[in-house]
Amino acid sequence: NATIQPITRVLVRIDLTLTPEFEWDNNPYIHGSGQGFWVWVEDADSERILHHEYFILKEKYHKEDHYLSFTVPIQTKPLPPQYFIRVISDRWLGSEASYPVVFNKLIPPAKFAPHTPLLDLQPLPVTEQIFESALQVKKENRGSIVPGQEKLFVRLYEGMEHFNAIQTQVFNVMYNKDDNVLLCAQNSSGKTICAEFAMLSLYKTHNKGSRKGHNGAKIEGESEDAAAKKAQRTPKVVYISPVEEVMKERMKNWRARFGRILKKTIVELTGEVTEDIERINKHDIIFSSPQNWDLVSRRYNKRPIIQHIDLFIVDDLHLINDNPGPTLEVIISRMRYISSEKAKPESEREEGIESGNKIRIVALSSCLANARDIGDWIGCTFRNEKAEASGASVIQSSCFSFETGVRPLPLDIHMQGFDQPHFNAR
Repeated sequence: NATIQPITRVLVRIDLTLTPEFEWDNNPYIHGSGQGFWVWVEDADSERILHHEYFILKEKYHKEDHYLSFTVPIQTKPLPPQYFIRVISDRWLGSEASYPVVFNKLIPPAKFAPHTPLLDLQPLPVTEQIFESALQVKKENRGSIVPGQEKLFVRLYEGMEHFNAIQTQVFNVMYNKDDNVLLCAQNSSGKTICAEFAMLSLYKTHNKGSRKGHNGAKIEGESEDAAAKKAQRTPKVVYISPVEEVMKERMKNWRARFGRILKKTIVELTGEVTEDIERINKHDIIFSSPQNWDLVSRRYNKRPIIQHIDLFIVDDLHLINDNPGPTLEVIISRMRYISSEKAKPESEREEGIESGNKIRIVALSSCLANARDIGDWIGCTFRNEKAEASGASVIQSSCFSFETGVRPLPLDIHMQGFDQPHFNAR
């Protein structure tokens, strides 16, 4: 028996069940201790072998079912009517079985959105003018600007003359806008510096709480006391990483730069909820694992400090399909929910949630095939191709999904296949 499952539009997984139907003879000249069989998959015309492997049936397991799982390529235009799976004995003539795998009910997954092209832009120089001129774009929408910080920003990148191609391309969205951002690129592509652009944007425009929708002014449905407290609030940045080594390295780096140059206080959450709440209150940049942030943010409607987070950075988001995945999904969905509730009128908000600033989410990841789905989930904006074709104003996409070949240093990838025998009992 066999079942099929589409993995991509050009690849299917086949789960095969083998059931022996013969009497075993221990005579070493007949069956002995094991029998070998070839398992292969043929195309619809039986002209090509798409997959093959050698299977050994041992005497002590000959009365049990055996399971094989493998992937085979498939074309979708046109979709083949069927494939044939053949199991042939390596010793006995005429000892074979075949099974047709029919594709008439197979529904291939939708096509993935194309990757973000790397534009041929002039690299941005690390100068005060870059941070000053960029801010002119958002003065009208972002409230008051904190003057005199450009020199400090440049000092953060001592030793760098230019930002790389990826950093140059995402600079406008990270630094000039408030949109949630997903950035997918290869390791060592400078993604962390891109997230730092969002931090600098927050620090530059956060004058005693100044930020778009959070400029210290009293908003509708807000009490005078709440507006006064908001005006005195310092910006809060949360950095989440499921990899402890990455988090420790980033914390050491930011303490040497943001702590020394911008005088920002940095702390790591420990999992002790009461103490962690105090740490969040007293510090500017908070480092946490997904599990610790899940603990501290569960009672968000009873803990106003969780609602006052301005920037929520999630690193290594590609691990959402690994062990920390469910926790990552929960905390990102929770922060998005809090952000959406804060934008609602008081009569429609969940009880215990205060009105105020949007929580901006910046997610960093390795290259993903379904970046569009992840970007939709975290609230990215996307270009409207129909509006662009009609000549209307186009919103710049905040979802960046670069190909694996886009990296500061070129890398050639070669794949070499090899045979590896499996001696373990199936």
